Amino acid sequence: MILEARPEARVFSAACPLLVPLTEEGWAKKPLTRMIVKKYLHPLKVRRIDTLILGNPHYTLLSTVIQTKIGRRVQIVDSAAGVSARLRRFLAVHPDLDRTLPKSGRTRLVFTDLTLQVEKAVEYILKQSLPLESSTDIRQLPPT
Repeated sequence: MILEARPEARVFSAACPLLVPLTEEGWAKKPLTRMIVKKYLHPLKVRRIDTLILGNPHYTLLSTVIQTKIGRRVQIVDSAAGVSARLRRFLAVHPDLDRTLPKSGRTRLVFTDLTLQVEKAVEYILKQSLPLESSTDIRQLPPT
């Protein structure tokens, strides 16, 4: 899509398979995580990129260390923020669909594999403790 909009742009990608597990472990601020982020970003840094798109919502939790390691001159685009903004715009254009969504103000988190590590990760990511539910088949859950 970038190249369609700007054919002269140069687009690079970098796989970062360890970053999701590190954030889920709550290790966003650990020295090991900073070292891994630096290693993953090095090929992009030497190419002197000007914009970095965070392609996974987990990376939002690492945005500070990512910005530090990639450098201040690189603009970071958080795809999670873009997705939520696009959803708000979509619902504004489709009020009939928006009206069908529950507005209870409650957060409900359901996991097929609810473990202590998942509980810790949720608390780390959301910065609060919430009741969590477990289900092997989410279709069996009663509506809220």
